[in-house]
Amino acid sequence: MKRYLILLSAAISAVFVFCACGKAQPKSAKLELTGPKGMVAAVSGMEFSGSKLTLELPAKKYVFRFSAPGFRDDFRIITVSKGKTTQYKVNLEPAKAAVLIKSEPSGATVKINGHNCGTTPLVLPPYPAGDYSATLSMRGYSDTVVNWTISNERPVAVSKQLTSNTGALQITSHPSRARVFINNTEVGMTPFRAERSEGKYIVRLEKDNCSPEERSVTVLRHQTSKLNIKLHAKPGSIKISSTPQSAEVFIDSRKVGTTPCTINGLNAGKYKLAVSLAGFDPVEDDIEILPAITDSKHYNLVSSTGSVMFNVSPAGVQVLLDGKFLGYSTAVKPGAITTKDFKVDKLTPGLHEIRLFHATGRPMRKTIRFTVKKGKCTTLKNQSIWVANCEITRIDGTKERGAIFSDNNNKIFFESEPGIRVELDRRTIRHINMLNAN
Repeated sequence: MKRYLILLSAAISAVFVFCACGKAQPKSAKLELTGPKGMVAAVSGMEFSGSKLTLELPAKKYVFRFSAPGFRDDFRIITVSKGKTTQYKVNLEPAKAAVLIKSEPSGATVKINGHNCGTTPLVLPPYPAGDYSATLSMRGYSDTVVNWTISNERPVAVSKQLTSNTGALQITSHPSRARVFINNTEVGMTPFRAERSEGKYIVRLEKDNCSPEERSVTVLRHQTSKLNIKLHAKPGSIKISSTPQSAEVFIDSRKVGTTPCTINGLNAGKYKLAVSLAGFDPVEDDIEILPAITDSKHYNLVSSTGSVMFNVSPAGVQVLLDGKFLGYSTAVKPGAITTKDFKVDKLTPGLHEIRLFHATGRPMRKTIRFTVKKGKCTTLKNQSIWVANCEITRIDGTKERGAIFSDNNNKIFFESEPGIRVELDRRTIRHINMLNAN
């Protein structure tokens, strides 16, 4: 119906032109126009609307003015020939307009489709006709969306009032003067206070000789979010050694090792240290552990006991010390008169008793008492029980039993009875037969 009206209008126009001129007009021709949606074609004082138009016009040259929403107006000269259909495509240049974006306060970042275009106030280059939007972002303010439409070449100005979205973040620590990191960026030292946009943040505090502490905090609009963080000193350690080694080490009455040893993971502070080893005086000491520091201590332990050294002859004498069997006296080598020394360590200071026994001795038993001093070795004079340990045969053939207590290359010190000691010249002795004294 619309197309019919357009054709009728064109026919009337042609008739009108013919009548006005008062003379015959050229034979009519057909013109087919295609263009953008909403196109308006103006010619000879008449307008025709539509994206597809078919006009019957007298054959001649025409000046058309074309317009359409979102496109620039344009003039075109079109010649139509008699008896022919002329097809013409109308390509209009899109209309473009500049855009001014403002915000209060200014300085907001303008993003269009995620692309950073600049900060307000911002003039955008001419944009084609259409609907557009941008996001305004500024620290301390909520993101704001601004919309505009371009329909012609007239510049567009849009403005937005930004809404504050900040809150206060207050951070304290014990001890103070800790470095403050917010989202891994160092921002100052405690005590710390600053305005922050509404949202969630990761706060980390660092201080020399203290373990770092991290917290999550949410800042709310127009409110104060507070963090009070206690920092803990980094643990320290201590190396403990002693002479002699293998002493037990106690810290605050808890066994932690034996010397030499290193005790790690101790919180900074003061402790009671004890070092003990059987037979030595225990050591107690007050120590202080410093953060992230390894200290060292060495202790020379003082013996809490004494010792005794003595010799018992002849071989085969049973020896008891404080009622406990110690052993038998033993010759330094088979057939020798000299016996090995006894050495007993780790004796408690004070009075002790040695008892000697031999079944054939005269007397059979003998007791020696002595005193041990701490850290000292008590040496007793040689102890003996008279026991016939040999039989000698003289040059003249006579034999005699007794005890040899010592000898050398020339002489023998011989007792035929307890207390009756004589020196015998080896040249007067044919043979010495050592008896088993056990």
